[in-house]
Amino acid sequence: MMKVIKKDTFALCVPITPRNAGELMAQVQAASAAEPDFIEWRRDYFEPIALNEEQELLSKIKEIRGGVGLIYTYRSPLEGGIAQVEEAHRLTYILGCIACDGADYIDVELDSSAAFKAGVKKALVEKECGLILSQHHFDECVSEEAIEAIFSDMIQDGADILKLAMMPKTQKDVRQAIAAIIRAGTFHDVPIISILMGMVGGITRILPDYTGGSLSFATVVDSTAPGQLSVSEVRRMRKSMGINV
Repeated sequence: MMKVIKKDTFALCVPITPRNAGELMAQVQAASAAEPDFIEWRRDYFEPIALNEEQELLSKIKEIRGGVGLIYTYRSPLEGGIAQVEEAHRLTYILGCIACDGADYIDVELDSSAAFKAGVKKALVEKECGLILSQHHFDECVSEEAIEAIFSDMIQDGADILKLAMMPKTQKDVRQAIAAIIRAGTFHDVPIISILMGMVGGITRILPDYTGGSLSFATVVDSTAPGQLSVSEVRRMRKSMGINV
């Protein structure tokens, strides 16, 4: 049964960045032991491997992670992906993951080509797997008008989850971004993953459910974005505030 990200409901996701099969198994075990809601496999860190071999690995890690959900992310090099591969190559492996029921969600960049997104959406029909459409701004926070336009485009493209990551420089950036995300959330029924990167935006990683989002990414193994906290830090801070973790 598919593990679901719920609107305005806190959930923790541990990103993993294995380079080979041995590291994949070890990192899935370590992440699962922390009992998060989800693991995100950043597939772009992984070594080249045949598609059928990867599908076998997805089957094996499903047994290891048990009730922990999986987000499969083969990140584009245009938005922080490590592997310098063509879009067609990434699409082949994403479709392979969907075909073998390997993940609960697939993360795809909003700015992917129309053909790329159409291929993913076609593969998801009648599958228990959701679509996260994402966009990343590593140098700035975009305007409120831009945020609403981004979310509207994601909705139009069939996203089950809207994901937007931005880099604030000041507290004013943080306040304005949070206000815009919360306002946007009142117009859309689907869950939002909103991340303000770096130390300045740390509140969105601790209290995503209070700042317009749902899922928060926290580390057990390696960080995959500026400002990520550990699972234990996020839980400790929430507990200190009297908030259920």
